[in-house]
Amino acid sequence: MLAQTAWALKEFQNRHKKAKRFVGDVLTAGNESLHERFSLYEDMVRRAVDLVFDLLPRAAGLPAAEDVFELLWPVRALACLMCKEPSKHQIVRDQCLNSILRCGRAGVRDEIRHRMGWAFPEEWPDLGPGETGEA
Repeated sequence: MLAQTAWALKEFQNRHKKAKRFVGDVLTAGNESLHERFSLYEDMVRRAVDLVFDLLPRAAGLPAAEDVFELLWPVRALACLMCKEPSKHQIVRDQCLNSILRCGRAGVRDEIRHRMGWAFPEEWPDLGPGETGEA
């Protein structure tokens, strides 16, 4: 369940970014008359779009999307730690463990790799007790 939640959060984050880019593109490049008006201010228009996407949900009393995206890393870590056999659960490996190891901030990534070596010595033999996994 947590791995599916991590996947859904990542999909929502990707679509949110695409929507912001789309609005910025429409205002700066999509319509010739708008393009002429806004082309000199493209950076300012894109920042204004970012602000609207960030502040509009809060103005409506909703959490901002970025607030929800903050849950992505903790959900991934919990899914890895709660899964008894990641080798049998492809979604946990793909959406959580591999994402952490590829994209996580260095400190988080190293700590989780170290803990995975302790928790799953069969799957992570090079990261067991006393090993750092660094080459």
